[in-house]
Amino acid sequence: MLTVLAVGVDRLELSARGSVRAEVLSALEEAKLEAQRVGESEPITLGERTFLVQGHGRRAYPYVLQWRGMRRRQPRCGSAWA
Repeated sequence: MLTVLAVGVDRLELSARGSVRAEVLSALEEAKLEAQRVGESEPITLGERTFLVQGHGRRAYPYVLQWRGMRRRQPRCGSAWA
């Protein structure tokens, strides 16, 4: 569960080591390809949260996810790289 601890935060980025289930990787890849096709972020729900998958990666990470909950409160979103 994610809890908002502060507002006015310009940016939060997170990366973590671990394994990701094959079906999650497949869903991420499908969302990324769709985001590339339509030219805008594609929503994906993981657990209880909905993220926006970008149509590009960042550095060594093939997937960039933004949490929609932060987008409602701030001009920028929290990001997670996978």
